[in-house]
Amino acid sequence: MKPGKQTFLKLCLAVLLLLAVLLGGWSVRAFSLDTGWPLSDYSGYRCEVYTRDEENYPQEDFGWDFWPGATISVDYSQQKFYVYDEQTRKWVPYPLLRKYPRFQIYVHDGTKMVRVKKQENPTVSFLLTSSDFLHNIYTIPQELDVDKFYTAYKPVIYLYPEAETEVSVRLEYQGRLTCTYPAPDPDGAWHVTARPDGTLADKQGREYSYLFWEGASDGTPPDFSRGFVVRGSDTADFLREKLAYMGLTPREYNEFIVYWLPRMQDNPWNLIAFQGKNYTDSAPLTVTPRPDSVLRVFMAYRPLTAPVAVPPQELTPFVRKGFTLVEWGGQGPDGAIR
Repeated sequence: MKPGKQTFLKLCLAVLLLLAVLLGGWSVRAFSLDTGWPLSDYSGYRCEVYTRDEENYPQEDFGWDFWPGATISVDYSQQKFYVYDEQTRKWVPYPLLRKYPRFQIYVHDGTKMVRVKKQENPTVSFLLTSSDFLHNIYTIPQELDVDKFYTAYKPVIYLYPEAETEVSVRLEYQGRLTCTYPAPDPDGAWHVTARPDGTLADKQGREYSYLFWEGASDGTPPDFSRGFVVRGSDTADFLREKLAYMGLTPREYNEFIVYWLPRMQDNPWNLIAFQGKNYTDSAPLTVTPRPDSVLRVFMAYRPLTAPVAVPPQELTPFVRKGFTLVEWGGQGPDGAIR
């Protein structure tokens, strides 16, 4: 065949392929990071990201059961996605739309959810709202170890009786305890002698500053509907102020800060929310004799690449009276409770 005819046929083939695409004869990946940004009309919205594997999740409709959440941050200004790296404790760029090229977008107005955009066989869903409907800026992927998903990290329990007292503490954690120190007695409770300065002693006379536990559960995730957005470099000052306001003593809040500060101070920003009934219901305590006052401080946080709009959380000061029990603990971006 002559070169001229070859060139002509190649040109015709290219035109036919282009027409096939335009007329729907062939499907193409409609979106990637190279071709567009699907959230351009929703800057400032709170966003949760859900991805799915078509083979494992054939259902088309949006649903928690079929769309595992992803720990993904949306940077509207840079039009990029970030995923949290647990090893480096940093947010790193993530090619979301290359891995999951077809998308759908839902917008929730606080009363109902409406799908506003949908590509054929979507592999990623964006759930957006400008209200307080979303309780989690990020959700933890289901493929993560459940022990990391809802693990309580370093809750510690202080006991301050008015006089030296024999105290029994039973934790009925809605999950599996992964570590305790000292170990509870065979009946599952701690039995200690508590002194007014907070010193605890077991039956062998060994002394402790507090009772320590960690646990894994698939219970209720933390509530981020209200909280505080804090620059990483301001974390120490923020924690000192808020923990003191909530009623922790300098000894208690300093022990809290030195544990959590290394995990938080290098993040650009942190979303911080102190949990309430959703935490205490998952880890009820039975203490004998019953304390006169109880303070349980449980912080959850998520690193942010940029600040987000979250209604401020109202905190309540704590007044100690009589026999007092104080506990603090927390949960980081991996969902673990420390």
